[in-house]
Amino acid sequence: ERGFGPRPLMYVPHSAALLTFESAQYDAIAKKLTEFNTLLGAQGGVDQAALDDLILRLKTAGAAAAALSPPDLALVDHLLSWPADRLFPALDLFRLVILNPIAATHLVTTGGRALHLALAAAAAPPQLAPNLLTGLRLLVNCAALPIVGP
Repeated sequence: ERGFGPRPLMYVPHSAALLTFESAQYDAIAKKLTEFNTLLGAQGGVDQAALDDLILRLKTAGAAAAALSPPDLALVDHLLSWPADRLFPALDLFRLVILNPIAATHLVTTGGRALHLALAAAAAPPQLAPNLLTGLRLLVNCAALPIVGP
């Protein structure tokens, strides 16, 4: 029987599995990232071959099981610095990458700086619906990670 005393404070209850957004249309994400990468070119684009390789590994092995390297994580961090009108496919890719334990550890060890800046850009006026929706899905995936939780 439970008494009437103060209850312990809890954040997100991690005792049960939380909903995550794991499914993806990798080909559509790759197409949009390639389109925006070409438009940005030398003004903020990334190495297309490295991007293609990362997406192929995520698609083949699954985002949570893919082997990720520091250059992969640096590439994703760079994608998150894209302008707001070209940000949503980068947020969508990061929504998948963050399910990987290596990426989750990277997020924590870097203080989440790239994530913070990307979400701030996504929420800044003019607020674009794709950025907001994808950003919320990304946050849901972050909350489900034991390394990020309490």
